[in-house]
Amino acid sequence: MANNNTCPCCRAVLREIPAQQGEGDDEDGSDYEGEEDDDADSESGSESDFDFPEDNNVMKIHNAFLAKGYSSIDYVTILLGRVNERNDKYTPQFLKQMFDDFNKIVADLDSEKAESELFAAEDVRLP
Repeated sequence: MANNNTCPCCRAVLREIPAQQGEGDDEDGSDYEGEEDDDADSESGSESDFDFPEDNNVMKIHNAFLAKGYSSIDYVTILLGRVNERNDKYTPQFLKQMFDDFNKIVADLDSEKAESELFAAEDVRLP
């Protein structure tokens, strides 16, 4: 990448080439002072990346998934998209069924929650 700044497959720009420094520029490393500030800003901003909404269905989803006979290892399999190669349980058919079951559980519980919210809104008395 030292000689080329484009992707060899699609030729998209991978990095910008910095502008040539003028003769009057300081060479004392002052160009790097701004990067420390950027790191501090990105650390505080990263907290908002994990600002998940609160949802009471999380435990219901968990319990329904376990009730179908799946395990916590199956959760990790869904999360990572990886399987233990020594376990013959994870056939393509099993994985498809597990993903389908999980998605159905989530969709059904989210639908119930939305329905409950709509019914609750209907019950509000107007003055």
